[in-house]
Amino acid sequence: MITALLSMIGPVRQAQLQDEEGFSGAKTWRRKTPQKCASRRSNEIVIKPGLKSFTLVRAAEDGVSVLDFTATERESPWNYFQNHGTTAGQLALIASVFLTISLLSSYAISYFQSELGDLPGPMLARFTLLWKVWVHIKGDGHVVYQNLHKRYGPIVRTGPNSVSIGDAAMIPKIYLSGHSYLKSSDLAPFTFMIDGKSVESMFTTQDPALHKVLKSAVASKYSLSSMLQLEPLFDKCMPLFVTEMDKRAGLAVDFGSWCSWYSFDLTGLLSFQELFGFMEQAKDINGVIESSWSFMSYGTLIGQYPYLHKYLLGNPCLVQFLDSISNANPMRLITETARVAIDKYDEKSTDLRGDFLDYLRQKQLKNPYIMTDRDLINNILIFFVGAVNTNSASLRACFYYLVKTPYTYAKLVRELQDADAKGLLSETLSFTEGQKLPYLQACIKDALRMYPIVGTPFDRVVPKGGAILSGYFVPEGTVVGISGWVTQRDKGVFGDDAESFRPERWLDADEKQVRVMDRSMLAFGQGTRGCVGKHVAMMALTKTVGQIVRVFDMEWAAPGEEWALTCRQHVRQTRVIMRLNRRQTQ
Repeated sequence: MITALLSMIGPVRQAQLQDEEGFSGAKTWRRKTPQKCASRRSNEIVIKPGLKSFTLVRAAEDGVSVLDFTATERESPWNYFQNHGTTAGQLALIASVFLTISLLSSYAISYFQSELGDLPGPMLARFTLLWKVWVHIKGDGHVVYQNLHKRYGPIVRTGPNSVSIGDAAMIPKIYLSGHSYLKSSDLAPFTFMIDGKSVESMFTTQDPALHKVLKSAVASKYSLSSMLQLEPLFDKCMPLFVTEMDKRAGLAVDFGSWCSWYSFDLTGLLSFQELFGFMEQAKDINGVIESSWSFMSYGTLIGQYPYLHKYLLGNPCLVQFLDSISNANPMRLITETARVAIDKYDEKSTDLRGDFLDYLRQKQLKNPYIMTDRDLINNILIFFVGAVNTNSASLRACFYYLVKTPYTYAKLVRELQDADAKGLLSETLSFTEGQKLPYLQACIKDALRMYPIVGTPFDRVVPKGGAILSGYFVPEGTVVGISGWVTQRDKGVFGDDAESFRPERWLDADEKQVRVMDRSMLAFGQGTRGCVGKHVAMMALTKTVGQIVRVFDMEWAAPGEEWALTCRQHVRQTRVIMRLNRRQTQ
């Protein structure tokens, strides 16, 4: 309250002026003629000089005449803060209170009005996406989703509008029903910036029609028959890997990093017959592999709030600025290498080489309207990123589980040696030869079962009308998904030892059970949006695992007993330290 002196005709009397919110700066007003002020309830007197409005309380008496008075003038909040020197802390407090009230209101609405209210799950997840954000920051989503379903059952609420399914029987309904269940928007941050424009890909687009167009343009190149044409390029890279391991025989090496370097060089050959030199230099050139992981982390976190992407790495100005201060952008390295390779290719465009660039360029030359230069680069980036991430992580998984189960490793060595003794294997194992080795294929398959590269659910959107999933009605628009880390450890499908690596399960089961197990696998996704690069990955795994185990004895050499896993959508392995020694021929 502030005190004002009022000069009145007749005896001078005093009254107190109520210091209402938004009032400040005392001013004196004068009227030409006295004004009678009517009494109001609680003995309040309201005086209106001009367009100003003020309130007086506890006047000495009713009906006084006022000629001069001092009062306060209403100011805008902005002027109020300026004049009174409001601190940043006060402003932050006001903003925090407002934000808190808004969030609590939205959370309450989400909780009480949602048709998902009956579903079990973490309490925080019912109200906010921050639960998912926290899981991604911790990096243990692959374990969290397993534990959720062990605790709550086959269907769990994981967000205000999202549900995780742990029932493998729901895989056909969600992923094999054509385009009924569309992809969610969480992959939007994974779009690539090419020539200042964010470009959709068959991996990120939610539009089934666009996905069909994008996929049809390259589908034939991802076929098994087409991959077999690339085998000479595999055979060019494999001896380099073996040679580098020979140089380090008997030493503890970061085999996990070598799998990444090998995969990067291999994919360079498959893409445009260019070795980047990761194995030759034995390092992460310009830090691009580490930056790729940073990009994965960014996409995973921002994917919870995809509308933010256009202000961040979806903003061409910001991307251009970041490129100007750092060489670590992996997409930039791949793009620049691809452009150089395109120029070289165009100089001898009549030479058909069979690599991915050759396929894309020939398709473009035949019909420029099907594929622009930007589309060509985008397809190379998709192929590159998908192949490097999938191949390197899957190779680490295969070697880890083999080395950690010496009996299995020895059994695979015997299979390879027996085939060698019969003259069934080439100097560098071919894909066709490797496919005929049942135990090798079982080892790869069970490693992929134990370690699917994607650790969180493959999210889809429930179609119009809603759906019954695992006995619950889930309304349309709800984001639902299944994690392979859950279904691929289902004891009802894979047996009581589902938590263990045991390749024999694929060889001992009858055909019917194998089909059931196959339907529960999400290592490469399923349906029309499944991984188009499956054949590339299986060729890389078959040839590389078979050849390395054929040549080397391997043992675990890390200080700890286990590798370290971090889940940011993809599950990354570190501390994969091995010791390799060339096996003596008998």
